[in-house]
Amino acid sequence: MSLTLGDIEKLKKVFATKEDLKIFATKDDLKRFATKEDLKKFATKDDLKRFATKDDLKKFATKEDLKRFATKDDLIRFATKEDLEDLASKQDLIEFKSDIFDKIDSVLKELVTMREELTVVTHRVSNHEDRLESLEKIHPHGKHLPVVND
Repeated sequence: MSLTLGDIEKLKKVFATKEDLKIFATKDDLKRFATKEDLKKFATKDDLKRFATKDDLKKFATKEDLKRFATKDDLIRFATKEDLEDLASKQDLIEFKSDIFDKIDSVLKELVTMREELTVVTHRVSNHEDRLESLEKIHPHGKHLPVVND
């Protein structure tokens, strides 16, 4: 059984011709693709055997297991990496605390000095009150008592 011209025309309509395929890729185009030898430089079959298989990964977590983890949408309400970068660092807080303590220290030193001075002043006032009482006994109503000679 031989093919007729009609058969060949029908085949041309169903199958691509050499001319039809030129718009896809030529031999020169295909030469630019990596060959098996090129790809062996990246990973051999033995290399690929060391990678985890689907079964290996199922031991780690199944789709059902992963459904229990938070999604991106779940995490939107929490702080982002950028938000956290904007927050003060631990070192910033330590420096701030140190500055506050330095300022409080000077205020506390002044307060201690004032209390010490208050103690001295209170003692002086008490001493003055004692002296005034003594003088008021000697000089009632701000006048001298007559001196009586015996």
